[in-house]
Amino acid sequence: MEPEDDFDDVGFIKPRLHIPPAITTFDLNVFRRVHGLAKAYAWATGILDLADAAPGEMMSKAFLLGGSGRPRIGQTITAAEIRTSVERDGLIYHGENLPFKGNVMAIFTKEASPNKSPEIICVRRDEEFWSYLPPINGGGCDGSGLPRQVDFSGNMISHPHTANFGEFKRFLGNVSISEQGVRYIPRVELPAVP
Repeated sequence: MEPEDDFDDVGFIKPRLHIPPAITTFDLNVFRRVHGLAKAYAWATGILDLADAAPGEMMSKAFLLGGSGRPRIGQTITAAEIRTSVERDGLIYHGENLPFKGNVMAIFTKEASPNKSPEIICVRRDEEFWSYLPPINGGGCDGSGLPRQVDFSGNMISHPHTANFGEFKRFLGNVSISEQGVRYIPRVELPAVP
């Protein structure tokens, strides 16, 4: 695709369509090419060129939960806010229900810190186990280490609701991507596969 094909007539980036695979593959080689660019939500959705997007940002540059242009310092994210954000992205919110098939992620948060933005981790279902980007220096969404399939206790994640995610104990909901896909605006150009 020529670079100008990525822009519409007035210079805005055209949305892309992401059709999820039937089964998400845990492939560190794919992630290594975007290490430092893709964050937790990008990994969990499988849309690595979302880069540092948070829930609610697939089609805009708005910050999580909208409003003031910044996440709310010192406040905890609620399940209702996550639902609104992921549905804005075109994802399906399942709440406590865990779908049997498809591309699914579970979202967790920790209690608010007085001087910090809200933090989440997104745990996605792969072929056999679940995976996530571990928080770096206590952060959540900004986790940019290599993906892991073990929880904070070193156990393989066979179910996110029984895994140990440290301070990230508050469950916010299960989310999936429709088989028809989801539209999004890419934030970075991914390096070519070697």
